[in-house]
Amino acid sequence: MKILVIGFPRSGTTLMYRTIRGHPQMEKMLFETNMMKLIGTQRENRLAQVFPKGKNIGEKVIYEREMMGKKRSNPPTPVEYCKRWNKIFKKEARIIQIIRHPYDVWNSILIKKYVQRDIKDAIVKMEERYFNFVPTCFATIDRFKNCLTIKYEDVVSNPEIIISKIYKHCRLDPNHFPKEEMRTSRLFAYKTKGFRINEPRLRDQKNKFMEIMNKNIDECLEILNQFPGTEYER
Repeated sequence: MKILVIGFPRSGTTLMYRTIRGHPQMEKMLFETNMMKLIGTQRENRLAQVFPKGKNIGEKVIYEREMMGKKRSNPPTPVEYCKRWNKIFKKEARIIQIIRHPYDVWNSILIKKYVQRDIKDAIVKMEERYFNFVPTCFATIDRFKNCLTIKYEDVVSNPEIIISKIYKHCRLDPNHFPKEEMRTSRLFAYKTKGFRINEPRLRDQKNKFMEIMNKNIDECLEILNQFPGTEYER
């Protein structure tokens, strides 16, 4: 099988990457190589070399263009990426989409990307792109018949059942259990730690950030709660 793990940054894509990579039936798991960009180029035949037929090989990618900016030249949108994946691998293609409560996603983004790397000026634009695009993108990708959408909170709080379900979807032995640390302390951390937007270095962005968050969060949670699993609260 050819397994694609996809999701917004800080949603648990790396945890899912390690979970699938650690299965003994997996040959290889690529990390954000964006191999589907090769479609339609002179290097397209490279895909057959990296993903030989009949082998269990996958890749983990994150959402890029609409919300992250053009980090690479002409990256495909998340939906386009999934379409390309299915076009190339057909019956072997599987998609695992992982989502997480927006409050925890943004807390993690704030501390990891903006406080530490000091690129805080981009925070409001990125947040606007998130709410304008991501919730509907989740729903669109979920409509692919070979897609399984899971919630980060379910993986961490109920790993044996959820990971077995993921393996079964990917045609891997569902009885294997990975040696992965499930950090339950990160579940709904916003309830105990509050918003990281209160960090002193982000004070200039706080009001605008919270205005966008409060305006969009209810509609976003309504969409995310259409997916089975943990119920997201404001």
